[in-house]
Amino acid sequence: MAGVDVVLRKSPEFDLYGLRQVTAIKWDASRAVEGAPELSVRFAGEGAAENRGGLEMHCTGVRQLKIPQLSPHFWVSELEIEDLFQAQLEGVRYRVRDFGGEFEVLCWDLAVGTFR
Repeated sequence: MAGVDVVLRKSPEFDLYGLRQVTAIKWDASRAVEGAPELSVRFAGEGAAENRGGLEMHCTGVRQLKIPQLSPHFWVSELEIEDLFQAQLEGVRYRVRDFGGEFEVLCWDLAVGTFR
């Protein structure tokens, strides 16, 4: 997964469990990869109000997206990334989901990075 090494170099103690609030979602169907859109999601981590940082996740080749009903705030409880390559699902390599929640993305490629 692209970007993981950079994230860990910047913050060696980084853990997906610390990501809580979704601060931005961008859905782009105009540059579809093999007919599947792209999705970018920004997550603010615990304590992000002080340092204004977080994680940005970019999914290409999105085959399925589930999001909860959006209200003024969108929160995740426990973000989980799973490599589904061995499952041999057509056009799907990764599943990103909120364990126990309603957010889930099935996509071909996934990249992560930090932002300030």
